[in-house]
Amino acid sequence: MRFIAACGVVWIHTTEVLGGTIWARWAVPFFTIISVWLMGQSLSRKPDVLWSRYAVRRALRLYGTFLIWTAIYLAARALKHAVFHRGDPIMFDPALFWAGPAEQLWFLPFLCVASIAVFPLCKAAVLNPFAAGIIFVGSIGLAMASAVMPLSFPFELSKGNGYFLYTSYGTLPALFAGVAMVAGERWLGRALRTRMAAIIGAAILIGTQIVLFRTDRHAGLEAIAGVGAMMMALWPGSGKLIRSVAAAGVYAFGIYIVHVLFVELLQALFSRVTKPSAWEDVFVAVVSIVLSIGVSRVLQRTPLIPA
Repeated sequence: MRFIAACGVVWIHTTEVLGGTIWARWAVPFFTIISVWLMGQSLSRKPDVLWSRYAVRRALRLYGTFLIWTAIYLAARALKHAVFHRGDPIMFDPALFWAGPAEQLWFLPFLCVASIAVFPLCKAAVLNPFAAGIIFVGSIGLAMASAVMPLSFPFELSKGNGYFLYTSYGTLPALFAGVAMVAGERWLGRALRTRMAAIIGAAILIGTQIVLFRTDRHAGLEAIAGVGAMMMALWPGSGKLIRSVAAAGVYAFGIYIVHVLFVELLQALFSRVTKPSAWEDVFVAVVSIVLSIGVSRVLQRTPLIPA
């Protein structure tokens, strides 16, 4: 599911003609949920990990990676503007240090801060079944509240700050859903790791997509779709196809971070010779995924690709 989610993110950033990106909007909520889930699994194995130690490691890993890729994307944007005369020239904005120069990089600072913030809740849920029940119910309440309460400011935000804050706030329902799933497994047992749960998850994912096609963007529905995808990812089967897709998941984060470099390069090249078309959308998406996998294989286990 992580690999499929990463491909969905590529499609969101690729389509110029075909559109229809709403079906892929569950991808970022899913990435958020699975990050929290994996934290819970790690705490189940090592419940004595200190919050302070986790915070330092997480900040160095995620924010350090963010700064490196910010520099790479700034250089790429400057080259693109100089050679292809596409995009805006690079101008310094403090928001670069949390929103980044590319549309997908905001997720690294968000995930850094968010995972550190919910660590105590996940640890309490793992250590105490009673606390897990309270956290489960409370997290669902917080997910619902953040999904329906609009974010507003009495003053105008810069483009970078506005993008980061509103996008991060829209991801909060998925963050709390991830905490609820960690607490739910501790409170309810392994009920989420069954074929029936995976089938229900598929129904949730499909159902939310049908509704989203009619309502467009909705943080709560996208978070629910991410929960459905997460339930599918916990499918206990072991068929060849499942193993192959699961094995490709190791490149998901790399694809997420790297793909915009190839998307923008390919689109800039195409702009010189042809007008945007449907076949170009598909070609750019597929080639960007393949090239991103190649880069991810080379950079895996380095500070350039977070674990």
